[in-house]
Amino acid sequence: MAKGLQELLNKLKARYFNALSQRTLPQLEALNKIPQEKLLLPPEVAQNPSEEIGPQRLVLNFEYFNEDACKFDGFDSAKIKSLLNKLAEIAKHTSATIISSGLIHDHVFNNGDYQALFNKLDKDVEKLCEFEISGYGRFYGFVIENNFYFVALDAIHKNTH
Repeated sequence: MAKGLQELLNKLKARYFNALSQRTLPQLEALNKIPQEKLLLPPEVAQNPSEEIGPQRLVLNFEYFNEDACKFDGFDSAKIKSLLNKLAEIAKHTSATIISSGLIHDHVFNNGDYQALFNKLDKDVEKLCEFEISGYGRFYGFVIENNFYFVALDAIHKNTH
């Protein structure tokens, strides 16, 4: 298309859209006539849903999942069921109640056999919570605010405690 013709089309489009934007529809004019106080929601309805009253339950988060640190050998359906039940239990707690819930088996730190668990974590994560699966096996994670971060699974960890 010739440059002059393209410029003419662009000018026509601009004028057309400008004319449309200047028009008011009867429906919009009717809305403008409604008193402002009738458009506002009462305070009890207009509350911000992000402003929760009371502590929030934990949300399961897999952002720091470390597949390389996982050991899946011997992970059968009973262990899968136990893992899912424990995760469901964790999700019923808040960051404050999980500590005293009895679900945390132990804490592990970034040393010895546990160093691989910390490879993909931020440096400020100093310890992980260890949770037991069916007497054999463990999974690891940590809590920040209302998030439980699942880190890794060790299905062959023996219960030696």
